[in-house]
Amino acid sequence: MIRWDSSENHFLLNPRLPESERQRLMGLANQVSEEFKGHIFILSSGTTQTSQQNLKWVALSKDAFLCAAQAVNEHLSVTSQDHWLQLLPTFHVGGLAIWARSFLSGAKVSSLSSWNVDQVVRLIEESFITHVSLVPAQIFDLVQAQKPCPKSIRFVLVGAGAPSPDLYLQARKLGWPLLSTYGMTEMCSSIAITDPAGMTEDSFQKLRILPHVSVRQSIEGSLELKSAALFTGYVEKDIGAQAQIKASCGEGGWFTTSDRGVLEGSSLRLLGRSADFIKIGGESVELNRLNSHLERIRIELKLTADVALVPYPDDRLSHVIHLVSDDQLTVDEFERLKQIYNTCVLPFEKIRNWHILPQIPRTELKKFKLSECLQMLKSTH
Repeated sequence: MIRWDSSENHFLLNPRLPESERQRLMGLANQVSEEFKGHIFILSSGTTQTSQQNLKWVALSKDAFLCAAQAVNEHLSVTSQDHWLQLLPTFHVGGLAIWARSFLSGAKVSSLSSWNVDQVVRLIEESFITHVSLVPAQIFDLVQAQKPCPKSIRFVLVGAGAPSPDLYLQARKLGWPLLSTYGMTEMCSSIAITDPAGMTEDSFQKLRILPHVSVRQSIEGSLELKSAALFTGYVEKDIGAQAQIKASCGEGGWFTTSDRGVLEGSSLRLLGRSADFIKIGGESVELNRLNSHLERIRIELKLTADVALVPYPDDRLSHVIHLVSDDQLTVDEFERLKQIYNTCVLPFEKIRNWHILPQIPRTELKKFKLSECLQMLKSTH
């Protein structure tokens, strides 16, 4: 694993990447490795990428990682008596950050390489796990399986997007103490986390900005961040296929994100990414709100199929809403889902069409890859 107190560099790759892509990325890494000391290089998540060729290295110093880890430890009052369960891949910041927190706190870490609801709950009970990081898809699985939270769990950090209010309430009924988080690779994981002192449906959506982070809004409404935990820079390929280092911040050390939110003192309410707001017939539509309806219906109908909403390009209306699913969704299930969904949205937000794909494109953290999905749909029509 990572030697957090050393000056050596570490390059973390998804083992599922094609060999040609691994060689390309390591070629870039080798060109710049001597220019960095004590850094960890992680690939950008690729949720908006249409091709793996657009992946790039994010250079994160170990000092930045430990700065973010210390803030989370203090926010959750983590001590050497605690025990983390590490389920997220360590080539993503969400998984690696657990090891940084453990290095500083002395907390124990147990790992599982695959996700299985029964196995996870059993390990939590047998090992007296106190903390775990999960993504919304895993929360959904726990709710679907009606798994009560083991008594040893103190907090569950939820990353890679927030679950809908309905999913949150269902999980809370089962005893899971969910804390919503806002984070990104460029900030060594967490930026803001729900206040552990008051876990309610309202406070779940209201995140406390961690003390090492300053947040402001740009003129365009995007969130801008400043912190000792910010990344050092991107390693990208220039026109001549040579590696180049792109600085992380703009004027004054501020990093402009593609996220939108409302600042309320030391708290933050996220509104979503700029790409999550689309136009349908001139009307502004928030995709996160529509996805909340979809998730509630998935729970209500106990669907096992993977489904997602797509803002499909339309010449007349700019976009219309389509549903995509894997081949596990039956016609009857689709009709029932569509009927319920269409009754709780505005007329222009209704589902207009249904597409079946062999598999819905998602990242390792189960984030929906919209750009890749649109490319797949385009190639089949």
